[in-house]
Amino acid sequence: MIRRAALLALFGAFAGVAATTITVVIAPALTIDFGQELPAEGRGFYPPERAGEVGFAWTSSRADLTLRGLDRTSAWSCALRFRGARADPRLQPHVQVAADGMALARASGSNDYQTLPITIPTKAKSGLILTIASAPTMVPGTADRRELGVQVETLVCHPERMLARPPTPLLTASALSGAAFAGALGALGLTTGSAIATIFVVATAQAVAMSSGLAPYSAYLGIVPRVSFWIALVSAAGAMLLARWRGNRLDQAARMAIALSAGALLLELVALLHPSKATVDAVFHAHRLQWVLDGRYYFTQPMPDGVRFPYAIALYVVAAPWSFLTNDFVSLLKIVVGASRAAAGLALYPMTVRAWGDRGAGVISVALFHLVPLPFVVIGNANMTYAFGQSMAVLTLAALAACSSTPRPWLPALGLFLLASVAFLSHVGIFPLLLASMMAAAAVYWWRGEPLRPAAWRIAVTGLAAAVLSIVLYYGHFPESYATLQRVRGDSSAMTGIGAVPSDAASTTAKPPPSRMPRVERLRRAARIAVNSFGWPIALLAVTGGLVLWVSGSRDAVTLLCAACLLVYGGFVGFSALSPIEPRFQRYSEEFISRVNFAMTPIAVVLAARGTVWAWRRNLQTRAATVVVATAALIVAAQAWLVWIR
Repeated sequence: MIRRAALLALFGAFAGVAATTITVVIAPALTIDFGQELPAEGRGFYPPERAGEVGFAWTSSRADLTLRGLDRTSAWSCALRFRGARADPRLQPHVQVAADGMALARASGSNDYQTLPITIPTKAKSGLILTIASAPTMVPGTADRRELGVQVETLVCHPERMLARPPTPLLTASALSGAAFAGALGALGLTTGSAIATIFVVATAQAVAMSSGLAPYSAYLGIVPRVSFWIALVSAAGAMLLARWRGNRLDQAARMAIALSAGALLLELVALLHPSKATVDAVFHAHRLQWVLDGRYYFTQPMPDGVRFPYAIALYVVAAPWSFLTNDFVSLLKIVVGASRAAAGLALYPMTVRAWGDRGAGVISVALFHLVPLPFVVIGNANMTYAFGQSMAVLTLAALAACSSTPRPWLPALGLFLLASVAFLSHVGIFPLLLASMMAAAAVYWWRGEPLRPAAWRIAVTGLAAAVLSIVLYYGHFPESYATLQRVRGDSSAMTGIGAVPSDAASTTAKPPPSRMPRVERLRRAARIAVNSFGWPIALLAVTGGLVLWVSGSRDAVTLLCAACLLVYGGFVGFSALSPIEPRFQRYSEEFISRVNFAMTPIAVVLAARGTVWAWRRNLQTRAATVVVATAALIVAAQAWLVWIR
């Protein structure tokens, strides 16, 4: 095994270097969006701002951009898009751009964006320090004492030589990361074909991320190999410990499920930690983690109309022990969220295999779990507590299914209780959705009859116990927050004019209130949101899988769990789409529907896996259609993933 792991590690290093080289040759352009946070390589730039749809950053009198390892054997043609943005046109700044201290281009600013062409000459030594000098600067006012130069929007550079050479640090990082991941696949014992295919997919996606933006010239290149190494170590060691605990070797399907989870986690973290990834609310969560570390556990989140909700802290509590290893809380929380998501996806494998005896469906469910586009939106917007809570909810549903088929029923029940408690304490939005799903599953299991009735009792008792515990420990400490819900009712009455007769003057000058959206249109929008949330390929496969289970008359624990969750889904979405609602709250209603869709992700992918297996085995035509739909699902997920780094 050691020899095979070493050979695959060498192959992984080669694949990483080859994929990175090809990526740089195909797309050699360097594009820097100053509307995003710059890493330490950018000095003299103020934090990014936005004016409408345009993102930019103010420079100070001098701003330096250090690009270590940039290939200087070729000249570079660059274009800097900037503007002076001065109230008095006579005070527009003069701009000078220099490379390594040598002035290359000059221009005068204006209030409109303009493009300044720059040609960077060749040089024997690699690397570049690009300097943007502006004079005169301006100070906005007494409240803002910054010395501002110009607003820079983008910098785009192309090598004049056809074949660009990747920076040496980039190739080194690609090789190290590829070797670590491939070595783990060798230690897992995957078949050679499966290992090579997985290595190529991961190396290609990793090359796209590592070669884009400022990534090849930043400290990010040191982060990726370390992340890959730890993922490889935990995956290989975890598989070995699991095999020893079970007393037999893991089958190839189980190993493939672990490899898919490890690869998905690596690619997600490669993108989440990318220097081009917008922080959004990540800093907010880092501050909340610091609050928890400081002993402040109970806090709320303000919403429109003065409403406040308890802000659950399970994510921060789980991350707290690891905070002693790093001061970068933003990256720490991203890693915790990513790791919990990988564990949740992997849990679908034993859940489906135990119920259906189909290892292929188990592996496919793990793969499809990481191809659903909605989590990319939620995690990309740094809604970390909800993403973490949803991962805990998936683990809870997997434990719930295990409660119905284990010879030692109370051990899984204890795990179910702990997981449900963590999920409830992760986000206030998880609480009603997961509790309703657990109670619905208990009811359906009870209806099914004697084989599942003991499990129904255990699920109901543990679900209610976890709910009570979360209320006692956390949610019961915010009576004043729940009282703010009355403000919505009061404001709604005021908006609709209940109990008031408008004057003639008001009736002639005031704008008519917006009309409510028809229920049919709201149902259509709910359906459109569902398709966008799951992606049309997975939605199509899920419908197929549901029909297959319906026609076959399956009554196993996972099928009944899917039925129970779909009942909950229909209830929540139907209520949200059909109940009377003020037009100003329509956006929040649709956001809630998206949250319900997120909660149904494990059910959708399990059904989609069932549909995929059925179509693949039916005949040649449906097998070809399955390949097309699965490819489309991969493309949809890739597009969502690319948003994180571009």
